[in-house]
Amino acid sequence: MQAVLVEASTFGCYLLHLLVFEEACPGFSNQIRIFQSFLKCNGIEFRGYFFKFLKRDSLMKLNDPFGRMEKRHQLGYESMRDTMRNSGINTPDEAWEVIRQSKKRAQKYISIGLATLLLLTVVLPKMMPVTLSLALFLVIWIVSSSKNGQRYIKRYIDEDL
Repeated sequence: MQAVLVEASTFGCYLLHLLVFEEACPGFSNQIRIFQSFLKCNGIEFRGYFFKFLKRDSLMKLNDPFGRMEKRHQLGYESMRDTMRNSGINTPDEAWEVIRQSKKRAQKYISIGLATLLLLTVVLPKMMPVTLSLALFLVIWIVSSSKNGQRYIKRYIDEDL
């Protein structure tokens, strides 16, 4: 008989370990009914072998278990929002113009950086692995920063304008 251990937890509210058997065993359906009522009271719905979490805000996320990235993105958004307000950007058209300018600026930075690194590769061919890794880092950093900025501006358009 094989078993799967399923853990459902919230921040300090409770920790529940439920052993779900893949093969049928006597009395298993009664145990599931008892667990279903307990889980439903605690915000989790159990159907078959799957859990559906009803209280999403209080559950820990696997890709950001302590909420650090969410806090960082919130601070970045608040900083961008304050900058946009102080700059006098009060209409969605002006905000879309900022997004367009940020795309152009990112393309310009990438082209200047790659041209510089290409020149360095021509002058020092033995440094090719280092310059290629720097080029990759440069592109990823600029693209991710640009995407985050665009996401913050779109959020500003949706929430504040």
